[in-house]
Amino acid sequence: SPSMNSPHPPPPKTLLFLTPSQFGFLRYFKAARVKISEYEIPQISNMQKDLTCRIREDVKLTKLATEAYHAYLAAYAANSREYG
Repeated sequence: SPSMNSPHPPPPKTLLFLTPSQFGFLRYFKAARVKISEYEIPQISNMQKDLTCRIREDVKLTKLATEAYHAYLAAYAANSREYG
């Protein structure tokens, strides 16, 4: 854990779910030297439904999910010409 006197905040942590067709997206993170831990989840059919329910039930998670989605849209709009 970082020192209280550290001038740099700890890096944010993000959970990103990708389908096999989206794996190419990881190259942008790797090029930016973002630390990545990959996990394969073989049976994910109900996971999205369960996660959506949990997010809707938790005000903090709803806020974080909304902020993440807005950040994604802004980044996509800013970079879609460069990477598209």
